[in-house]
Amino acid sequence: MPGSRYAPSWIPDWNSGIRNRIPDPNTRLLRIFRARIQSLTDISDVIRSPLPDIPDGLPDISQAMAGLKWIRNRHPAGGPTKKKMSLSSKKTITDLPAGEIKGKRVLIRVDFNVPQDKTSGQITNNARIVAALPTIKYVIEHGCQAVILCSHLGRPNGAPNSKYTLRPVAEELQKVLGKDVTFIDECVGTKVEEKVGAGKNGQVFLLENLRFHLEEEGSKKDDVTGEKTKASPEAVDAFRSSLTKLADLYINDAFGTAHRAHSSVVGFKGEPRLAGFLMKKELEFFSKVLEKPEPPFLAILGGAKISDKIQLIENLLDKV
Repeated sequence: MPGSRYAPSWIPDWNSGIRNRIPDPNTRLLRIFRARIQSLTDISDVIRSPLPDIPDGLPDISQAMAGLKWIRNRHPAGGPTKKKMSLSSKKTITDLPAGEIKGKRVLIRVDFNVPQDKTSGQITNNARIVAALPTIKYVIEHGCQAVILCSHLGRPNGAPNSKYTLRPVAEELQKVLGKDVTFIDECVGTKVEEKVGAGKNGQVFLLENLRFHLEEEGSKKDDVTGEKTKASPEAVDAFRSSLTKLADLYINDAFGTAHRAHSSVVGFKGEPRLAGFLMKKELEFFSKVLEKPEPPFLAILGGAKISDKIQLIENLLDKV
């Protein structure tokens, strides 16, 4: 079996959960070594710098121990670590020179998933709409050609459903913004591209519910059978390309959906991609809490989806 100048696959991933589950690094290495002794040709993502030549085969565990010793000598802190990026260091709307907004079409991913009256459809709490105003007003005041807002509402499961239309949201937004808002009953496609392309003087557009398209979330589940249907990669790519054509720059101001790999969150292919004021504020708060907590520290978590909060709870355990 040929040798390799790179770390073989039996060298452990120091940043993985294995490190926590198996406290003794020697035991950890032995387990990985036994499982992967057949191959030395794999390249570890953990150690990217060249290693000394490794002889063919591994006749005994002593060579595995030598590998561990080499890692410890090279990384005395316990293995290579990745530089952590502060949550508050993300590129935001204020990092962009104001002159670069002038004359541009700006796509803003907002969170207008607001509560509505079940009978009338009237919005019962407009807090999320109001929270998006600073970012919307900022790009208008700095001379943008048009503001294109996109959001989801409810769970239409990848198909148009009048129950979840964003038209009432457009009406509410117009009231609180004090400026005309043009509602477009679609979110992608030639018609949308033409309409927003003709926008001028900071015209505000609100697109129809992103989740009327399977390609936004990437999949849907049948309510009766529970079977899952996935959007094809080609369809997802076309959906994302259409969103990208709508604007010259992208702003994410939807903190509540920022953790999801949905098309409107991760699929804009242009540059720059920035955080809005609401996103910036949330990231700064989280950075303060998670990176530099000041005692006394009490964490109160709310919401129905406890599964989404498990990782956050685990992260907070040694800080609260």
